[in-house]
Formats: sequence, C-alpha cells, structure tokens
Amino acid sequence: GAGIYSLTSDLTLNNVTISHNSAAASGGGLYYENANPGVFTRNTIIAVNNSTAGPDIFAANASSGAIFTSRGNNLIGKSAPNLGFAD
Repeated sequence: GAGIYSLTSDLTLNNVTISHNSAAASGGGLYYENANPGVFTRNTIIAVNNSTAGPDIFAANASSGAIFTSRGNNLIGKSAPNLGFAD
C-alpha cells in the first residue's frame, strides 16, 4: 500500500483524499489487511492511484470478512477483490 497500509487495526477515514500514489504489487491508495470490522469512510476520495491489483483499494483478507462501510459522500475508484461497500 503506497498511500495507506493498515495491518492490524480498524481504519476510519473522514474528510480524506488519497490519490496519485503508486505501489508495485497491490493497493496503490489503500492496502487493508485486518479482517474486521473494517474500514469506515465519510467524505473521502480514494481514486487515481496505481498498482497491478486493486489500484485504489486492496483488501488482503476480503474473503475472511473485511468490511468497508460508507458513512456517506465518498468517491471510490477501483478495488480488488470486489469489495462493495456496506451501507
């Protein structure tokens, strides 16, 4: 993760812009490895980042329950695997 790399804790992003970052492998904007409860975003832009997998957001443990929760007014670019945001 070039912009933010979160390994073991929940992550809350309020009024944040993460853009124009680059990572060699995955998660150019945000790389999130904790399983849950996850990432909470409000008034946040995560876009125009670059990497081979999940250029904007990459969740390493998505299959084990990583949850991305939108608290409103977000602009999210490309993610991998397909995360979707919970309302």
